[in-house]
Amino acid sequence: GKCNTRGNICSSDATCTNTTTGYACTCKTGYTGDGHNCTHTVPVAKNDDSSGMESWKIALIVLAAVIIAVIIAFLTILWCVKIYRDRIILPSSRFRTTLSEAANDQGDTSSSQPPENDSMQPKIDM
Repeated sequence: GKCNTRGNICSSDATCTNTTTGYACTCKTGYTGDGHNCTHTVPVAKNDDSSGMESWKIALIVLAAVIIAVIIAFLTILWCVKIYRDRIILPSSRFRTTLSEAANDQGDTSSSQPPENDSMQPKIDM
């Protein structure tokens, strides 16, 4: 073919193809021209976001979601602390009932009501 015998007949940025009538030079991908003179094409940057949202909007949505998650976690911790305190700091009437029930479990046959003079009650002088 003529492409092999004629040497550099096409641009270095083109490919040579033998045809029945001679040869054809075609610019490579990323180049434009007639095959003998090829120039690099600079791609035009598309400002087309396929999702229709700009990146700052997505970042704002993610930030809002993180803030909401932190608030929910904080409220959950406060709720758990309240439950923990309610279980640890027992009201005095419940404490007396629990002691009375414990005494009954140990074989005490007295009434399950707390005694009138409960030694567990703090003495308050007025």
